[in-house]
Amino acid sequence: MPAPNYNGRTVWLPHLNRLRAGDILLTRSVYDDEAGGTKQAKLIRAVSGGPFEHAAICIAPPTFAEAGGGDEGGVFTLSMSRCFAHDLQNVCVLRWPDEETALKAAQFCQLQVGRSYSTIKAIASIVPLDILKTDRGVFCSSLVAHAYKLADPIAFEQLRPDKISPVGLSKLEGFRDVTDELFHAGPAPRNVETMNALDGKSAPSPADMQTFITKDYAKALIPWSDQFVEAFPEAELERPETFYGFLAFLPLAYDAIVKVAQERHQDYSDALFALDDRAADVLEDRRLSSNMNRIIEIDRTELRRTIAESHKSDPDIDLQHISGLVRARRETLVKRHAAAASFAKYEKDFDSIRLWNALQNTVTREIEQAMVEHQRILERCRPS
Repeated sequence: MPAPNYNGRTVWLPHLNRLRAGDILLTRSVYDDEAGGTKQAKLIRAVSGGPFEHAAICIAPPTFAEAGGGDEGGVFTLSMSRCFAHDLQNVCVLRWPDEETALKAAQFCQLQVGRSYSTIKAIASIVPLDILKTDRGVFCSSLVAHAYKLADPIAFEQLRPDKISPVGLSKLEGFRDVTDELFHAGPAPRNVETMNALDGKSAPSPADMQTFITKDYAKALIPWSDQFVEAFPEAELERPETFYGFLAFLPLAYDAIVKVAQERHQDYSDALFALDDRAADVLEDRRLSSNMNRIIEIDRTELRRTIAESHKSDPDIDLQHISGLVRARRETLVKRHAAAASFAKYEKDFDSIRLWNALQNTVTREIEQAMVEHQRILERCRPS
């Protein structure tokens, strides 16, 4: 299907303030052969006998985690603040009624960002193929299913995460379809060509590059954390799978020294701080910080355009969208401050955590400033 002309067109935009952690997003791409017509996606949609080919999960509104991109892809983040749909029939949002379970599922997926994507498993979800036991990849619907099964093993006892397609997710009992509550029809935003069409072409994003960078970091670090876990089984530590998981692993390992015999404390400490040195080395290559700065500059440019538009006599601004963005960012800041506080007490011991917190503090300050500016836009543009 050819790409649509957006001049004067009505599209479907998300209510950002109504999203909840754990919400499942199912989509199909029909407006772009390149984006929606990958061999894997077409096969999944055709063989599974349903309309959906892709799944994502909300990890912290308005951010979703999604697995995709083929063998060179991974688990990426997608901000719904930059998304729209051409036709709501191509989109479905499901919500689990228990918020605590949904939040646990979201928290699990946060640690999966940067993990590799498994084409093998994506095809095996609908075609009976043997799955390699050494494959550490994840495919889109498996990511979501694993998250919920871990969050509530009893409620999802019969769920087989490695054998479920996006269509299978749409048929799970207990979830409520909240699609109509989460989208509203409106004129296509003036920057629509730079946004992601949930049912069409995805615009390139520097956030994708961030995933590739953290995947490289994980490849360099995970073998060493694996060796650490094997060397000290008495610490009862789980192997991290991603760069973010590796960083979270360091404080857990630090606290777990109490489980290790006294005569092994020195060896344990030496090995742990060697992991920290390696993590600090990869962070000091500045690829991640440079990419974060690029994302910040893109956001600043868009914000400046919106501020300029807000001063016009008849501004072309979706105030509902801005209001939702403010609320979503307020909730994001609460979580970011909590995460920073939990890591802060380890900064004096781990150079990598100190470097990571410095990066995150920069992003947090940008979010705070953007929220203030968006609040001013709302005050300026709302009818008196």
